[in-house]
Amino acid sequence: TPVLALGTVILAFALFLVIIFVEVDPASKDILIYVLGTLSSAVTMVLGYYFGSSLSSKDKTKELQNIVNK
Repeated sequence: TPVLALGTVILAFALFLVIIFVEVDPASKDILIYVLGTLSSAVTMVLGYYFGSSLSSKDKTKELQNIVNK
């Protein structure tokens, strides 16, 4: 769903800003960097879906369905 995708992107950017601008305990920073890496891969998948071939494939399927139904 778009809400979950948007939440993932916002959370990743927020965590990125926390790591840059907030003073964090060194032990906690390692955990935050690990979580940021995980979120970064999730953001990559979200962007790949919405701007990659998955969305255009969905649109193409819809167009083919419209042609068949005519």
